[in-house]
Amino acid sequence: MDIFDTFFLVEYLRQWALRGRIVIITMHPPTFEIYNMLTRVLVLTNGRTIFSGKRKDMIPYFESLDYPCPAQKNPADYYIDLVSLDMTTPEAHVESVQRIEHLASIFTQHQPSLTDLSHPGVLPPKIWTASAPWQVIVLWIRALIFQFPYNLIEALHQVIQNVAMSVLIGVVYFGLNRNQASADDRLGLLYVILAVGIWPMIIHIIQKEYRAKKWLHKDLLDRTYGRGAFLIAKLLCSLPVTLISIGAYIIPVYFMTRLRQDDDFRSFGIFVGMMYLHVFAWRATAKLLVYMLPTPGWTVLPLSILAVLSSQTSGYPVHPNQIWRVFKWFEWISPTQWTFQQLTQQEFNGIDKFNCQKIPVQVGGLPILTSPNCGVETGRDLLSFMNLSRHATLPQDLWMGFVAVGVYDVGMFFLAFLAFFIIRQRPRLTPST
Repeated sequence: MDIFDTFFLVEYLRQWALRGRIVIITMHPPTFEIYNMLTRVLVLTNGRTIFSGKRKDMIPYFESLDYPCPAQKNPADYYIDLVSLDMTTPEAHVESVQRIEHLASIFTQHQPSLTDLSHPGVLPPKIWTASAPWQVIVLWIRALIFQFPYNLIEALHQVIQNVAMSVLIGVVYFGLNRNQASADDRLGLLYVILAVGIWPMIIHIIQKEYRAKKWLHKDLLDRTYGRGAFLIAKLLCSLPVTLISIGAYIIPVYFMTRLRQDDDFRSFGIFVGMMYLHVFAWRATAKLLVYMLPTPGWTVLPLSILAVLSSQTSGYPVHPNQIWRVFKWFEWISPTQWTFQQLTQQEFNGIDKFNCQKIPVQVGGLPILTSPNCGVETGRDLLSFMNLSRHATLPQDLWMGFVAVGVYDVGMFFLAFLAFFIIRQRPRLTPST
């Protein structure tokens, strides 16, 4: 490699080492800039150790042996030349051999002597095993500090991705009116928010979890930390980013499409609460499948089947009365159905009368014009026609959606944690793993 490629490679390895790893490289010789990137230096010649220690201690060490580095000279170049055999003349060869032997013997004398193995010594103390709280703290520090700035870049990527998806949906449905002509568009908007827009988030979670399996399996196999400590530390580290990224998805589209009702904060709170529960439901489902199945392909297939069943039984693509009985039961466990029903009730229950354009028509071929009534005059008429109020007959029953999706979340997260503890998290991405 040329000097520029070498510089960028060493800089990458240096950043990698700052994340808590050990990197060992050999170079002949490094430039002054690359030399300053190193933490420790080992000088070898003919199998003999001339120096081993911190980089900043190498020059003072050789100066103490009357071998100072000349000014404007690369220390790596100078000291490698100092300990190299000189083959120009026989006298130079003998002198270089003697110099190397002298430097190697001095370094050996400075090393602490080994304990006499003929006499029994004191056994080393028992290895201390960190408790679960300490494991959580160390894992938390590793995730926040030793993975910086990569964790920050990934968090920004999630937020930007969700904002872009939210704005895209908001542009398509921008400024919907509250008249009869826009009623179906509002139903379609809620369906797209629930069943389409969330999937970039879910796919990102699947990719992230399988990337973590590459090193997680080895750490668990070596018993570096416990499974419970890992889950707790992961929850503490990921929860703030998750809440922010989900909020970046649901808030812009809410205001861009005028889903709020007369700036009612209660409507906004119900929308945000149900959307958080809905996204967490699919995150928990994805995590359960990730912990159960060995590859992303195996995870995507059952997750796609569940997503299709959940979206088709939500009440919008297919009228609830027209769903085949074989799949009719699925609407009771579908988080999309419960969330869609909750949001549509919140959106349309407060509409006492739709604004509609009445086009005059002739009656029976006679020269008489009359204005027909609107097909759907109120929000309750729309909900009744779409059969979206079948689980909420009383005002207090509007909170059934929160309870149903909340129970689904708790159940799926419990099953995901159980699968993580029972099933070996061994990656099968390549034959070598």
